[in-house]
Amino acid sequence: MVLTEKNMKYRCKTDIMGLILNAANAIDGESRSHIMYKSLVNYNQLKDYLIFLQQQELIEYDKSARTY
Repeated sequence: MVLTEKNMKYRCKTDIMGLILNAANAIDGESRSHIMYKSLVNYNQLKDYLIFLQQQELIEYDKSARTY
């Protein structure tokens, strides 16, 4: 999905979660900051989505590398 001003305003939760999962799908993982910038969400939104995605076992956090 290509983000433009038109479709950014009305993104649904599923679209945002998809962007977060795509952003976190790096070989060595991604930091919260990189995921936040790539998925175009603020820190509070990202924190809530990451908690939800971890509860659903769709994403995991590597404490030693501090990446997802």
